[in-house]
Amino acid sequence: MKRREFGVIEKKLKLQTRQSGDYLAWFVYEGVTYTRTRRSNKKGDLPASDKIRQQLKLSDAQLRDLLSCTFGHGDYVAHLKRIGEIPDPESKAGALGVGC
Repeated sequence: MKRREFGVIEKKLKLQTRQSGDYLAWFVYEGVTYTRTRRSNKKGDLPASDKIRQQLKLSDAQLRDLLSCTFGHGDYVAHLKRIGEIPDPESKAGALGVGC
């Protein structure tokens, strides 16, 4: 993975970032942090693209789609809800017998 590609991921998913020993990035949705990743500050390509993909809870195809502009922030939120990373308040209300 190239640094520019990591920048694309950062912008599309609206990751919050901080410079530390490494470049840290994390995904926040409604005030809660759900996924975190980091990249090295070393020059050249990033060797750990598979690790970044896993930390962001993405499949190979989703990462390719993210880099090719067919997967965005809304898709990522829906994906995290689908895999149970982000709790779905509607399913919670139904499970508790609350609602209509």
